[in-house]
Amino acid sequence: MGGNFLPFKGVINGKEGSLIAKVNLTDSSIAIDSLVFKTSAGAKIQAKRIANTNDFELTVKGMQSNAIEEVQASIKQGEKYKVAGAFKLVHMNTHTVELRLVPTSSSIDINKVMKSLINLN
Repeated sequence: MGGNFLPFKGVINGKEGSLIAKVNLTDSSIAIDSLVFKTSAGAKIQAKRIANTNDFELTVKGMQSNAIEEVQASIKQGEKYKVAGAFKLVHMNTHTVELRLVPTSSSIDINKVMKSLINLN
């Protein structure tokens, strides 16, 4: 958007994830609650305003396999909607991978590392 980098949020297909959308309004004529969050295809994104802030908690769902789509914050101006911000939503599938751990030092506790890797899920 306008030469700026778009942030990414990943979500596993069939699961939900959440993120905080930080909103900074520069036009006092715009009501913060008039923001609409949706995908570029028009699917509405669940958004709940965080009390006493201009921020929103968005709940996104993994609905596709290995796809990227743009989520936009839009505001109605006249008869049209204007995009106020955006991010990329990455839909991911889970994959099982074979992992080989090679200690690089005698001070590494390989069992502790393995336990932390197992608990990533």
